[in-house]
Amino acid sequence: MVDKNMISYYNNTVFGNLLFTGVIFMSYILGEKIMRLRQSKGYSQEEFGAKLGVSRQAVSKWETC
Repeated sequence: MVDKNMISYYNNTVFGNLLFTGVIFMSYILGEKIMRLRQSKGYSQEEFGAKLGVSRQAVSKWETC
């Protein structure tokens, strides 16, 4: 079970802020990699999504996280 007090504690510390920033940065990098892979293959977001079985909107969301 998740201790909400512990989450609150970490969110209010430098470590918590760095961890959150790191997660956001990693998400950004992953989105960039997905976009570059898609573009290197010459696929539109719609074509890429169809190959993966997801919507164009899902691909867009991944790329802009």
